[in-house]
Amino acid sequence: MAKLYLLNKKKNDFNELKIPLTKLPKKEECIWIDIHESKEDFLAIKDIFRIHALTVDDCLKKETRIKIETFDNYILVIVYGIVMHKGEPKIQEVDFIVGQNFIITNHLNDVEGILHLQNDTKTIQALLNKGPEFIMQYIVDRLIESFFDAIEKLDEEIDIIESKIFKKADAHLLSRLFKFKQHIMDLKRHTTNHREVLGALAKRSVPFLSPRSEVYYRDVYDKVIRVSDFIEIQREIVSNIVETHTIVVSNKMNEIIKVLTIITTVSMPATIVATIYGMNFKYMPELNWEWSYPVAWIVMIVSTAAMMWYFRKKEWF
Repeated sequence: MAKLYLLNKKKNDFNELKIPLTKLPKKEECIWIDIHESKEDFLAIKDIFRIHALTVDDCLKKETRIKIETFDNYILVIVYGIVMHKGEPKIQEVDFIVGQNFIITNHLNDVEGILHLQNDTKTIQALLNKGPEFIMQYIVDRLIESFFDAIEKLDEEIDIIESKIFKKADAHLLSRLFKFKQHIMDLKRHTTNHREVLGALAKRSVPFLSPRSEVYYRDVYDKVIRVSDFIEIQREIVSNIVETHTIVVSNKMNEIIKVLTIITTVSMPATIVATIYGMNFKYMPELNWEWSYPVAWIVMIVSTAAMMWYFRKKEWF
């Protein structure tokens, strides 16, 4: 489905078009075409705006790499947003084709920033009056801000896992930690690519951007830097939690081994005595002694008590 918003700057006439576009907008006009999950609508306008075949291929593919490319009559900008779905971050790709007096947005999923803008026609009119690059700046800004929401929710999940580690460190927690670590690495990779794209827009090193848009794109670029810093902090936190988990599990295993070793060592004298007098030899003088049984018990009890006293003195338990 495609939505078309046309502004005639000369007449200050703004309309949402209900009919398919058949020709390029006039010089005094500025148009925004939003295409949502419609290959047919995109192919219908590609010849009108002389969209390159490579651009068509990029826009119709899923999860195209974040990038910026310059063509004769437009620039192609591909940016990702993030939405949390069942506790996992999912990307939202938005393709921008920006020319002198037009902008085309293409996306497969519902994008909150675009939906919010479409419900505010006054803002659309004001942005189109400034230029099509301001429509892109508005949406890109919301896409980058979606990373903050994802980071916050991942932070909450990481805090929950961290609180559980000292209570019960198990393989399930470790599996969740590695999954979150993978999510954070994906976010870091996307952010790194965004820095390159937003840096080019902030410096106006590509055409079809007016001088007054520079300061707005610099603001978006600053947000990307902040996102990158937050993600790096998260990555370090998760790495530290994984290390802590390993230490806790190792300490727990050491405690178990320590207890088993103490039990084995303490019971060793009694085991030796019982083993010696449990042998089936015919000639063992002590067996015929009337005090042999209580003496054997006394030897076992005293030796065991002596071992426990020695361990306590050494503070081994």
